[in-house]
Amino acid sequence: MRTYILSTVILALAATPAFAIIGGGHGNGGGGPDTKYAFLNVVNGSDTGVEVSIDGGAFVALEPGEGAPATYVASKKLEATITARLLSAPGISSTATAQLQANKTTVATVSASSSAVSIAVARPGNVARHIREAGVALASTGGLLPLLWLGLLLGRRPQRRQRPEACNLVA
Repeated sequence: MRTYILSTVILALAATPAFAIIGGGHGNGGGGPDTKYAFLNVVNGSDTGVEVSIDGGAFVALEPGEGAPATYVASKKLEATITARLLSAPGISSTATAQLQANKTTVATVSASSSAVSIAVARPGNVARHIREAGVALASTGGLLPLLWLGLLLGRRPQRRQRPEACNLVA
């Protein structure tokens, strides 16, 4: 009976992807091309507030460490123009162009001082690689820390108990 239940569960798990393929794909009506998106995240990496405009849109104020995401519908490669200026001195600004790719995130970091603004644009897809590496490190740590704790508990030197007559009890 246990073998029957186990084999049924394994067969059901193995057949699930087949049902998804037969059912018409990703739920977009079947047969049509999937819509691809390109992502841009502009992050304020400085200690001063800045204003950011993406592709000539309205300026958005960003506090230190804050980000402004943008999403584009993409088929291949796109370009986005990023303009950043200081909150305290709007005349000091900088402009950069970011290359965007479908299904990838591009990060633009704005660095500002009291007299200058600069924008550094990372290559598309570097964010996903770092997130994946951080996830692997976190999973490894999460799996290894309980084992390390258990090893410390079980691996320490045993403590010997004193015999009752060896204790100096005064009656």
